[in-house]
Amino acid sequence: MILIQIKLISVRKTKGYTQEKLAKQIGVEQTTLSRKEKGLSPISDDEWRRISSVLEVPIEDIKEDIDNLKFQDSVLQNQSDDSQYITIPKNVFEELLKSKDQQISLLKNMLEKN
Repeated sequence: MILIQIKLISVRKTKGYTQEKLAKQIGVEQTTLSRKEKGLSPISDDEWRRISSVLEVPIEDIKEDIDNLKFQDSVLQNQSDDSQYITIPKNVFEELLKSKDQQISLLKNMLEKN
């Protein structure tokens, strides 16, 4: 599921939208969109339609697997543990790390409040 959020963030940024601007256009708070982009809240079908409309991108283009994120042929052909790997573009890897750090921070804050 995280791949969909990364794709959404990538499309949003490519189209020149900040979280705040897109959130306003689709009728949600910026914090709500942030949680959805982090995978902490689900994105409803209606929200997907609004996002697709505002960004002028078919829903399927956002929801499909990231083309640059593919398992290498050797992973599919050779099932030995030491030869399995994936190739991830640097910007996607950085987004994953950033998302992980944000989720850890959020969880720490939640624990501190309890």
